[in-house]
Amino acid sequence: MTDDETRVWLVERAYSEEVQNMLELVYATPDGSRHLHLQKMLSSPYQADSITAARDAPDEKLEPVRDGETEERYAREAERMSEKYEADETV
Repeated sequence: MTDDETRVWLVERAYSEEVQNMLELVYATPDGSRHLHLQKMLSSPYQADSITAARDAPDEKLEPVRDGETEERYAREAERMSEKYEADETV
């Protein structure tokens, strides 16, 4: 991780309701205050196996979480993931 990156933890994963084979991922900072939303197109179900518990994201890519309830939920889930998994472990 570089100085301009932050470790974020997987807090949400769902298949898109709008696009077939699109995986929606949300990674959040440990305090839940910022998040990174990613979309991953899967050409095979096995590609979902490459999702890691955490990743290092450039600070400029992180968006603020604007809802206090969501921020608390993200913080709880980030804590749970960090306690249960190593950052580079697939989940």
